[in-house]
Amino acid sequence: MKKAILFSFVFIALNCFSQTKNKITANNYLNRTIWSQIVNDFEIHVTIPIVTPWAFGIGNFNYIDNDVFTKNNLKEDNLFTEKDILFKEILNTLDVNFVNYVPTDSTMIMRALYKNRLLYTLELQQSDSIITVNYKLPDNKSGETVKFDKRGNLKSQIITSYDNTVEIENERISDSLFICTTYNDLKNYTLIEENLYRKGVLNNKKVFRESKETKKKKFISENCFKYDSNSKLSKIYNLDKKGITIDSVVYFYRNDTLIAIKQDNDPNTSNVIVYKYKDGKVSQKNICKENFSIQFNETFKQNKISQFEYTDLKVNNAKHYDLDYNKQGFLNSVLFKSSSNFNNDFDQHCVLTYNSNQNLQTIKIINKEGVIKKEINYEYDYK
Repeated sequence: MKKAILFSFVFIALNCFSQTKNKITANNYLNRTIWSQIVNDFEIHVTIPIVTPWAFGIGNFNYIDNDVFTKNNLKEDNLFTEKDILFKEILNTLDVNFVNYVPTDSTMIMRALYKNRLLYTLELQQSDSIITVNYKLPDNKSGETVKFDKRGNLKSQIITSYDNTVEIENERISDSLFICTTYNDLKNYTLIEENLYRKGVLNNKKVFRESKETKKKKFISENCFKYDSNSKLSKIYNLDKKGITIDSVVYFYRNDTLIAIKQDNDPNTSNVIVYKYKDGKVSQKNICKENFSIQFNETFKQNKISQFEYTDLKVNNAKHYDLDYNKQGFLNSVLFKSSSNFNNDFDQHCVLTYNSNQNLQTIKIINKEGVIKKEINYEYDYK
């Protein structure tokens, strides 16, 4: 089986050290948790919102859709599933702020509660040069600590669970060379990624496994990145240890607008993403792989997404979300419908409220009979 291209980018794009950027950090964590519950039909299930480890804030890469053709380096043997793609699409599409006030002169602690039971705690700290985000689950054994420098570049990340610890360190060797090292207690090797930049854009990436005992390196993959005359990414080559091309991902543009991404490794496969636009925004995205074919349709109103629809084209199954906002522009309502109920009332209604600081205060899940099925409350402390 040919190796998928190991290519992923961070969701969090911080550029400076300020109250506003701290707010963005908090929202990325909240978005992951809250939208995970929506994708899972509002189950009270909390997972650790892992930040993509390869994050140096250099270059002009925004093509998170590459992940459709890649492996998750923290779960190296698992290709992305439909639910992974749906979750990532929601996160990438919805421009939502759940936390709109984070003080710069103190630490903010946010607690999420369900029936007075603690779901998780999010803590944001800052010093003169470092932003630290601590995300903790109530078992005191699972959580995540992430540190960013003052420019918002990911410095380190520690992910803990009851039986494992994964630690990721990013190191700037020079203006052109960055190294990301991943330590995993359950693995007998260390994962090392060398990122080589030229004129501020990623030019080459190599991934190795280094044995913890012998310190010998084993080649995993190499990617070579090519750009067109307008400095837009045009092709990514996946090379073997001899430098021979195994496969590639090709980008297609029309008038400098990305219209398709295709994995060009086998003429008999149809691994492709196709984009359609309306008023300068993506209105439809089709993602086709060997094992599934899905479509996203998005409608915008006053520059905010008002409708989001996901369709599994192979089984003709769809999910539809209607979004509404308050006068301040904050999301306060999500109506959910399944494909079997599109012509009728909603299946479930998510109602969001905010406190006097315009930070998320409650999420209520209401069924079609008007009964509150679940309610999550958020508390804030500052120290």
